[in-house]
Amino acid sequence: AGVGLDPQFVLPARIAWWAERDPDRPFLQEVTGRSATYGELLVEIRRWCTRLREHGVQPGDRLVSMLPVSIDAIALWLAASCVGALEVPVNPDLRGSFLEHALRDPSPRWCFVRPEHRDLPGTVPVEGIETIVVERDGSFAAASAPAVIDAWPQPTDPCCVIYTSGTTGASKGVVI
Repeated sequence: AGVGLDPQFVLPARIAWWAERDPDRPFLQEVTGRSATYGELLVEIRRWCTRLREHGVQPGDRLVSMLPVSIDAIALWLAASCVGALEVPVNPDLRGSFLEHALRDPSPRWCFVRPEHRDLPGTVPVEGIETIVVERDGSFAAASAPAVIDAWPQPTDPCCVIYTSGTTGASKGVVI
């Protein structure tokens, strides 16, 4: 329990710790072949923080992610937590009322998608969500200056909302 509540073991802080000590150590490998070391991922997270702030993301905001398991998805999740926002991962295979619920319930202002899903949020009657396309090549944040992260998220800070399977009714958002 002591380690779980130690601020130095919150994932973004731990990645920064490894990036400082062993920046060239491999950390992530996608099935596409794209990879990131600890140092590269930390820079990516900091660049994503810049992009999120450019889009107006503030502490407490919620943003939907329809990205597949990827470096972009991990960077978005960790950057959102670094700016105090909550990432809401949503399965892009959802349609109709299931998709509408997933987009309406958390009241997100942004939905990050791959190009093939750019029109998906518009297929349900939910307004006020900006769709942001994230290309597969890692270029989304590449040109952005890495943000300074003044303080890492704390162990008690919420970082995402995961939806239940919905076996007893509509899926419920669980704050993690």
